[in-house]
Amino acid sequence: MLSRKIVKVSKTEFQTEDGNIHPMMFELDKIPSIKEFQKTYDEWLHVFQEKELLEKNESEIIEHK
Repeated sequence: MLSRKIVKVSKTEFQTEDGNIHPMMFELDKIPSIKEFQKTYDEWLHVFQEKELLEKNESEIIEHK
């Protein structure tokens, strides 16, 4: 998979493998598993890349398993 690897998820933020912490756009009712959130993150990243809605540094991808 090519994207930033998610290592932590809470109701209000998520953390990527590079140590960056990103706020959620809205507070979640239920905390998804890292695997579930990674899938959602990857899907939305793809949509944002296709629509060219990201800055160059935001759309960089990293290979992970």
